[in-house]
Amino acid sequence: MCFKAGWLKRALLDMAFGGFLQKLADKLVAEGRLLVKVDPRNTSRTCSHCGYVSKKNRRSQAVFVCVRCGYS
Repeated sequence: MCFKAGWLKRALLDMAFGGFLQKLADKLVAEGRLLVKVDPRNTSRTCSHCGYVSKKNRRSQAVFVCVRCGYS
């Protein structure tokens, strides 16, 4: 039986990533550091300087310029 189902591949990748996150968290705790989880929504569109969120901030994948404050 051949497993080509996309859901199965995704589940296996999610398990691997979950294991990585757990190992990372364990190492950080051992070093007395904190793991901060960030919601990935709009992270590439949010200006880290002023917090403005706009699709226009991301001119291309490589170029970010905030349309409000001009930060790049």
